[in-house]
Amino acid sequence: MAAYRADTGVRALPSVAGRAREFAEAHANAVLRAVLDVVVTIDHRGSVLEFNRAAEELFGYRRDDVLGRELAGLILPRTDRRSHRRWSEAFPADVVGAGLGRRVEVIARNADGDEFPVEVAITRLELPGPPIFTASIRDLGDRRRSEERVRAAEERFRTLVEQLPLVVYVDAIDDDSSNIYSSPQVEALLGYSLAEWRHDRTLFVRILHPEDRERVLEAHRSAHTGEGLSLEYRLIARDGSLVWVHDEARTIVGPLGEPVALQGYLLDVTARKEAEEQLRHQAYHDHLTGLPNRTLFKQRVEDAITRSEQGVAVLILDVDDFKAVNDRFGHMDADAVLRDIGSRLRVALPPTVTVARIGGDEFAVLVESDDPGRDAAKAAQSVSDALRAPVHMAGVEIFVTASIGVALGGDVDGLFRQADLAMYHAKATGKAQAVVYDRSLDDDLGERLSLLGELRRARIDREFVLHYQPVVDLETGDVVGAEALLRWQHPTRGIVAPGDFIPIAEESGLIVPLGRWVLREACRQLARWRAEETSARALQISVNVSARQLQAADFVDDVREALAGAGLEPRALVLEVTEASVVHDPARATRMLDALRAMGVGLVLDDFGTGYSSLAMLDALPFDGMKLDRSSVMRIGASGGAVPLVRAIVDLGRALGLSLVAEGIENEHQLAELRRLGVREGQGFRFARPLPATDFQLLLRHGASGRAQARPPGAGRKVREQSPRGRLVPTRGGGPGAGPKA
Repeated sequence: MAAYRADTGVRALPSVAGRAREFAEAHANAVLRAVLDVVVTIDHRGSVLEFNRAAEELFGYRRDDVLGRELAGLILPRTDRRSHRRWSEAFPADVVGAGLGRRVEVIARNADGDEFPVEVAITRLELPGPPIFTASIRDLGDRRRSEERVRAAEERFRTLVEQLPLVVYVDAIDDDSSNIYSSPQVEALLGYSLAEWRHDRTLFVRILHPEDRERVLEAHRSAHTGEGLSLEYRLIARDGSLVWVHDEARTIVGPLGEPVALQGYLLDVTARKEAEEQLRHQAYHDHLTGLPNRTLFKQRVEDAITRSEQGVAVLILDVDDFKAVNDRFGHMDADAVLRDIGSRLRVALPPTVTVARIGGDEFAVLVESDDPGRDAAKAAQSVSDALRAPVHMAGVEIFVTASIGVALGGDVDGLFRQADLAMYHAKATGKAQAVVYDRSLDDDLGERLSLLGELRRARIDREFVLHYQPVVDLETGDVVGAEALLRWQHPTRGIVAPGDFIPIAEESGLIVPLGRWVLREACRQLARWRAEETSARALQISVNVSARQLQAADFVDDVREALAGAGLEPRALVLEVTEASVVHDPARATRMLDALRAMGVGLVLDDFGTGYSSLAMLDALPFDGMKLDRSSVMRIGASGGAVPLVRAIVDLGRALGLSLVAEGIENEHQLAELRRLGVREGQGFRFARPLPATDFQLLLRHGASGRAQARPPGAGRKVREQSPRGRLVPTRGGGPGAGPKA
């Protein structure tokens, strides 16, 4: 304030010192007003001397309204004794200017009555006169809110991390590679507690899968140099289960660029890995049997060829007559049969052998050994043995056989082609057997394909003819029957042997229309003989029935129509059925044969003594008789055990009430033995070979009382029919005119 001289009334000019002090006070007040923090000047009684703009904004009071008022009573809640006590503790009565006083936190109140936390630091100013203090006040509400926001963010982050489907970890990069942090999901993932995982430094190494351990540890060592890592591997959980994890981590660097920690996560990818493995398994394995499929089998054959010095063997086996199982029981039950076959093969063959399903009813076997030829033969025998027991299906016993082709050495495609060819040859020459490939089969394949094409184009009523072999009463020599045998009079090849075209017709399904024609033609021919020859009035005609015919739903109708068309009574017809035709589906065969038997048709089990020779089947099926196979008859005189065997069969037939016909009688010794054993009927070259219808009629006409002893010239020569290549073609399984029969 300016000074005046009292004696003159004239304003006195202030001294230089006074002007400086005024300027300093004004400057201090200006600074105090401008400072952003809350600063209040109070005297030793706590009354307000100065209240800066920041204080006005914080507490809501105007400076002029608070000057001279007690600050504590102004800004402290009256009921908050703790704040009042701490306020009084903040006065540094014995400290002068030595810096800020002790900071205390109290609850403050603004002009509107709102309460909030503040931090107060009261400092005594170093001035002459009564003590003057400054109260530096900081609003803690913003800081607390900021801290709360940080804590909430941290909590949200922690919650998020701990709810993620992965384990977050931070490992120190030091000699110990100690774990700084791991999220608690590790316990759910691996079964180990968080404490075990963090503090047992050897645990991670111990639970690494042995096959992955070195790879993973090397990746982690590289990551410590700053490279980071990204890989998948297996860990062994506490319960022993395997857990696939994806490990992704990045290196944290220090202020000088040095790697200080590895931060990453472990993601459980077990489900994905299992799904991938399932897809991979499905891509390389058969869905029905679980066996390797064709793709995987070929890969294994390639691998075996690459590493094998001795070579490998491939076996391809096709289930015989599997279509009958499909047709009879449907696909679901047929699939169950295939599963059963796959299981049997897996058990029957050693673990070193690969078994695969490569097609509908086709399986394959890979043999890799020092002697693949020998071991392939053993494998083929094991397969046959494994399939010997019946399959039980819908209360029915189904007998399953397989035709097996074997190929030795060569490349993959060559092995498959050769094994396939050998398998088809096995199927064509009787089924239920194994054939090893040789080069002659290539010629056979070409021949078979050619014959198949020509067979499809053949006119049944023009190119096919029946020959008839007499069935003779062994005691009287009377011709009591005739067996109709199919012949193909090819326009360029001449007579084609049954063994060359019957199997092809059977496989292609052409046997069904051929068989229907044979039935009608044989019945018509018998009707003509009966009308023209007195000796033929009681004659019966025998016709071979194929497996496919017996499976056809309309076969009984075919038989009925053939008899009606010829005007014959049912007992004039005898149907010859092989074991192989009924053994795969005895229940269906029984129903079919029962219907034929009810019609009055005669039923004979053909080739007894060759296939399964099932006594249970003989007892269950409605046969009138059985035929002793020519192989058993031919051993009479050549084998000491043949006669007892034939005697046993004769006794069996007699016990079951079945008539017995012996096939293949070629000499007097055989004839005499069969008579002695009580066999009543027979056929064979000893009496006559199969004859055209006209020659057979001459046999009936010129024989004394129809006796077979009066044979046309050449009728008794011991000549076997041969294929065009000159080798004997044995035939099993039956069909229209299946043969050649003696």
